Amino acid sequence: GFKTIILDNLKITSFVVMIVVFVIIIMYYLYSLSKARSITIGLLREQIKSENEDKKYLIEQINKMKKSGNVNEPIESTGLNDINNEEANSSKRKKKEKSTDCDSALIPLL
Repeated sequence: GFKTIILDNLKITSFVVMIVVFVIIIMYYLYSLSKARSITIGLLREQIKSENEDKKYLIEQINKMKKSGNVNEPIESTGLNDINNEEANSSKRKKKEKSTDCDSALIPLL
């Protein structure tokens, strides 16, 4: 009698401990998930603020250009024009190379 009561209590106790540990693990997971999401929300808010500042700056620059009448001229040299020109020139060179290859292949046929 007494041994079975002790064994039954130990089985119930171990089951309750397992359930408590499982619940604690789930609670920790949900807590860490909420912390991660709050960090993500904070980072997204910072990104929105910086994008808003960038847009304001660009709008100011566009308005300055409109007032000065120099719409086609860049305001500041950022080096992007040089990069774009290099890309355009390299693509023109590639097109010329392709066309010369085709022309040289057609010459023997004529």
